[in-house]
Amino acid sequence: MRRSFVVLGLSVLVCAATVSYADLSLDAQRTEKEMQEQKVAPAQARIKAAAGTNIPIHVDWNSFVDSSHMQYIGAATGQTATAIESICKDAMGKKAVASKVKSIDIRRSAPHEADKADFKDGMVKINESFEGTWIGASGIQSVIEKGL
Repeated sequence: MRRSFVVLGLSVLVCAATVSYADLSLDAQRTEKEMQEQKVAPAQARIKAAAGTNIPIHVDWNSFVDSSHMQYIGAATGQTATAIESICKDAMGKKAVASKVKSIDIRRSAPHEADKADFKDGMVKINESFEGTWIGASGIQSVIEKGL
């Protein structure tokens, strides 16, 4: 069974995520809900404040395997929000982000996969294993700015 969750805040769409609960344990489901409310929604609000438009953050919850891996969602969403805020520091950056960035997708890659950020067709894709070095806010910012 697939369910879609839409978190609303201040009458504004802040995030949408699709989760297949058949793949998540009860503990992971609870952690997903907590991360959605405590990490994703605040990052979404920061991005909206910086860019002046809603840019949805989609998290591939199943890629985080279990609740212990989900602790990294705050880092991924926070780094992404910081990158967007840095780009939107002036009117030119804000206009570029608002007109070209349409969504942000975050997934946890397997430990043997290379960390990667990409910006194509309006979609920022971030694949992080969260092991070793991370892409970080400056890496995400660089990838987005190259595509603007």
